[in-house]
Amino acid sequence: MADDDEIGRPEKVIRIQRVFINLLDSYSSGNIGKFLSNCVVGASLEEMTEEEEEDDESKSALPDASSSKLKEGTFQIVGTLSTSRKPSPDFALETYADISREELLMRLMECDVIIYNITEDPKQAEEALWAVSVILPKPVWLSG
Repeated sequence: MADDDEIGRPEKVIRIQRVFINLLDSYSSGNIGKFLSNCVVGASLEEMTEEEEEDDESKSALPDASSSKLKEGTFQIVGTLSTSRKPSPDFALETYADISREELLMRLMECDVIIYNITEDPKQAEEALWAVSVILPKPVWLSG
């Protein structure tokens, strides 16, 4: 019986998810990155308890003073900037500007999720196709 008391609920292991987003300094990509940087990996709105909702509401009323710090369990946001002269967004863990495709490929391979916003710069569609073609085998991304 003593063994039964020692066995508790297994702790939920939170795996950090690294998310790459291109052009973090653009309007759309910046908002996507900011939103995801505040989301907890694996959480859903249905799982929230009333107490958590109250905590979230009180936090949202306060200014985001810790936006530059990585919050536990949230997505790690990394990505490119359109130019090295632009400042890094507060929510981004790492940003890259003016890097080679080889360097970009290494950064993409470190990520669990890759988001390419191709709506604001037509050149990004070409880069996104290149990224897909070197990361995934052709049968996977051609079958649709």
